[in-house]
Amino acid sequence: MAFLVSGGLLLSSPLAVSHAVVATNITSDGTLGTTVSQASNVYNINGGTIKGSNLFQSFGLFNVGTGDIASFNGPGGIVNILSRVTGGQQSLIDGTLRSTIVGANLYLLNPAGVLFGANARLDVSGSFHVSTADYLKFANGDKFFVDPANLKTVLSMDPVAAFGFMSPNTFSSLTPAAISIDQSRLQVPDGQTLSVVGGDISLVGHPFFTGFIGSPTLGAPGGRINIAGVASAGEVTLNNPDGTPLTNLDGTPALGVTSAHLGSIDLAREARIETSGANGNGTVVVRGGRLRMDNRSFIFSDTLGNVNGALVGIDIEVTQDLLVSNGSRITAENDFSTTGRAGDVRIRAGSVEVTGFAIVNSQLRSSLIGSRLFPGSTGDGGDVVITTGSLKVTNQGKISTENGGSGQPGNLIITADSIEISDGGSITSTTSGDGGGGAIALGAQQVQLTASASISAQSIGTGDAGNIFIQAGDSFVSRNSAVTTEAAQADGGNIEFHVGRLFHLVNSEITTSVGGGAGNGGNITIDPQFVILDSSRIIASAIGGNGGNITIVAGVFLASPDSLLDASSSLGISGTISIQAPLSNLSGALAPLPQEFLQVASLLSARCAARLSGKTSSFVLAGRDGLPPAPGGMQPSPLVRARAGGALSAQTGRKALESYLPTLEARLVEREQESLLSERGCGR
Repeated sequence: MAFLVSGGLLLSSPLAVSHAVVATNITSDGTLGTTVSQASNVYNINGGTIKGSNLFQSFGLFNVGTGDIASFNGPGGIVNILSRVTGGQQSLIDGTLRSTIVGANLYLLNPAGVLFGANARLDVSGSFHVSTADYLKFANGDKFFVDPANLKTVLSMDPVAAFGFMSPNTFSSLTPAAISIDQSRLQVPDGQTLSVVGGDISLVGHPFFTGFIGSPTLGAPGGRINIAGVASAGEVTLNNPDGTPLTNLDGTPALGVTSAHLGSIDLAREARIETSGANGNGTVVVRGGRLRMDNRSFIFSDTLGNVNGALVGIDIEVTQDLLVSNGSRITAENDFSTTGRAGDVRIRAGSVEVTGFAIVNSQLRSSLIGSRLFPGSTGDGGDVVITTGSLKVTNQGKISTENGGSGQPGNLIITADSIEISDGGSITSTTSGDGGGGAIALGAQQVQLTASASISAQSIGTGDAGNIFIQAGDSFVSRNSAVTTEAAQADGGNIEFHVGRLFHLVNSEITTSVGGGAGNGGNITIDPQFVILDSSRIIASAIGGNGGNITIVAGVFLASPDSLLDASSSLGISGTISIQAPLSNLSGALAPLPQEFLQVASLLSARCAARLSGKTSSFVLAGRDGLPPAPGGMQPSPLVRARAGGALSAQTGRKALESYLPTLEARLVEREQESLLSERGCGR
């Protein structure tokens, strides 16, 4: 057993393809009429069985050696070449897979596993699909099993619809076998599809030939890349019954997965998946249990020309965690001087973490999820939509939209149970051109910023800065951090907070400012139950234009003496500061609690006596659930996640967030009651 340590991943295989010469070993298993002959370094594959436009091939072993070519041949009119490997051994491919049939799609199935090496290439004019599935399912329901002894096999003339997995099966007693792509460069022609469907899937980039500007590890210019990792029996559906790619109701790409458990997908050492195209961007679709991107690995879907591409450029759905680390990036962009629209980035995951950075040519390159319009671009940007249980942006990690052109910017919409930004992490919207900045809309139960974290919308050009909308069902807490909108000469963006319980700033600032020109400062609205400012600032300022307005509606407002609220303008009209709070600065300053602890035992007995079979009476003072803290105030409530596959409009960030509020009213009340009982030591 040889082992290859690469980019933090430990890959094991019968042969470390990237560091050894692989010998070609392609044999027919004696079924379906497949024949193999050699001419120099070319291994010609002929014969097979034809049904309609489908050509079926069957191999005992299928290994393509370093520098060799496996050439699939056949008559014209073939749409799909459907090949299986039945010998129970992993396929090692370090040469070229070629099809001489013009326009034919090539399928390669080996349930024992597939490993591509550094010299692996594709030479096909159609699409390419590799899988460790046990069968192919056709549009009419027929199945082509890899196991030649399976009597249910039907050689159908229908289009392929899905990959099917049985676990355990003839080839594996546990879970579906893995697919490893180790320093390979596999690419299909413009507009075609490349699919990798198996158990755990790993991609390792080549340090000289892939990465940020080299050839992609997996490429489908203007086409589609499907990656699905499964860990149990089920099916992965790619196509409709007519053979066209599966889509959602809104026409965006889809990938149906029925497996109960999904596999891990790992990208390392500058691995790159890309569907960028001069004739419009394509789509990357990822489905799995986990997606981990490390050591400057990338998923790109960029618009390089003047044609609108796919509405969704990147569509990722994992049931567990998505980790983007050490300078890795997920982006959809518009290139310089393009007029085509960039695709959206849509992510659904159990948890999302964007963390770390890489140093490249003495420059810091943050880990990133985002969209961008390059200077000179007049096309519109795509939205970044993230739906997750918990979101962490840490250690210089970044989620952003950028507009360097004159088109409409993409917006950033995030819904989560909790959002944590720390250690220089940031969520940003930036414009440096004529176009405005995109909006930022965040919704969670809890939002926490610490250690130089930031949420910002900035304009350094002539376009207006974007707005920031933050909805926190429970609390917003910022320590040594900032939420800002800033414009060099245009209008500053607005900032709105709608918080259910606590808004707390410690050595932090909330600012909407204009650095020069006649731009007006943005407005700041804060609407929680408690507002506490500890050595913090809330500023809505301007130079030549008017200052913004600051409005705070709360049940309690407390501010330390060194905190500041300012809505001034140097040359224009100053804004107004309105604080609507029944209780405000009770002692004139914040004071620390006494160090002595109360005797809990003396308090619990009285508070819990009411539960002793009604033998005693009790009186409990509590807030009125579900009512705003002041007349006319916002009703506090949490958020729920957007449904999987749902589209959020670029222009309805706030409405989209608010539309999810009603169904969690009961959940919020229940959580508050449980918290109250827990504080009293009662329990249920």
